[in-house]
Amino acid sequence: LIPYISLKEGGLCRFNKFLFQGNKVTKSNTLLKLSGISKLKNITPEILQKASENISQRPYISECQIFPVNQSTLVFSVKETKTTKLNGLAGYNSKKIAGYINIIFLNLYGTDRELSLYWNNMNSLKNIVEFSYHDSGIPKYPIAGDFKLLRCENDSTSIHTNFSTFIYYYTFNSKYGIKFQVDDYFPGSRRPKTIQ
Repeated sequence: LIPYISLKEGGLCRFNKFLFQGNKVTKSNTLLKLSGISKLKNITPEILQKASENISQRPYISECQIFPVNQSTLVFSVKETKTTKLNGLAGYNSKKIAGYINIIFLNLYGTDRELSLYWNNMNSLKNIVEFSYHDSGIPKYPIAGDFKLLRCENDSTSIHTNFSTFIYYYTFNSKYGIKFQVDDYFPGSRRPKTIQ
């Protein structure tokens, strides 16, 4: 008896069509940009797994699966979560307003942009105001930026202000960029004038 094994391999996969399902807010080109596979020539199952993880890292995506339908078509199946978060507590005493507010807008207009505002004045020792913005850049180019503005007053004796920006270029596996940050410290309202 002589056994024979016959193998018939499929053709080489060249993915140039992308279908998207489950994305009610996020734009299709945003998902494609976040995955990082649009410019890769050879796509393996490991690359599809990593592309799914790249998309799932965004806070407004709870689940993502990428799978082939045929030799030229990939399907992106995603589950989105809430894109707006708001919590806070505020009160008023005879001197001032106290409390905290945290407002976050994720995935603005389905473009992966993010805007947030944080204010905390729960006690007399510290008062914090922070504004941050994430820009995902132009969909065709993998360039993004993060911007933050912070003001912190410590017990009315010192005021710390911070401005930082981080512009980066990201590939499928890596991120390269430059960060610029400025920190300033000023005397507060209760600090003696003689101390500078």
